[in-house]
Amino acid sequence: MTSMSAKQGKTDGGWMAGYGPFAAMNSTMNMETAEAWVQGSRSLLEGALAISEELGHFTQRRLQDDMETFRGMLACGNVLDALECQRQFAQRMTAQYAEEAGKLANMMAGMANGGSPGGAAE
Repeated sequence: MTSMSAKQGKTDGGWMAGYGPFAAMNSTMNMETAEAWVQGSRSLLEGALAISEELGHFTQRRLQDDMETFRGMLACGNVLDALECQRQFAQRMTAQYAEEAGKLANMMAGMANGGSPGGAAE
């Protein structure tokens, strides 16, 4: 913990000096600013949570599809069947990643525009 001289605390606003509009919390305007900051932080955290949940759900869906594909490949009777199974897997995976990228972009755009994240998790 750092100490501060009495002179330093008086001249630069003390420990709140680096916090701009929060330095003098006694005015109504600064209280409104603080409340807006808290609300903005809350929205940001809620958006980050929604994105995290969506990524978790996507990962779960992808792992399930991976396991089903590998089971299917084990059941293939020949190399051509295995290659077809792998082709279908790659096609599904590409489509799923593209869809997820769009969903995450919409969620982030919603957050950037000050609203709730669009395309909420399933």
